[in-house]
Amino acid sequence: MVLGLLELELHLPYCNSLKSKRKIVKSIIHKVRNRYNVSISEMDNNDLWQRTLIGISCVSKTENNVKNLFEKIEKEIFDTHLVNKIDKKISIFDSRI
Repeated sequence: MVLGLLELELHLPYCNSLKSKRKIVKSIIHKVRNRYNVSISEMDNNDLWQRTLIGISCVSKTENNVKNLFEKIEKEIFDTHLVNKIDKKISIFDSRI
């Protein structure tokens, strides 16, 4: 079993208040959670208007499956054109070791 963690630091250029940021972030979280059955949450920068850190985790049989899933999720998030990527970090943990 493999556990994957994806951390995305995002810039939200169209947000001019915490209310507009919350609307976009909650929409992204809702879509990703429902479509891909992963755990997802806003992890940091809660008080900044145009910046957020989102964490996504999943469990799968292979590392390749985890990486492919994260690529699909990332593509879907950036296809909205509401956010830009600042930083990305992927961590893979293998329980067979």
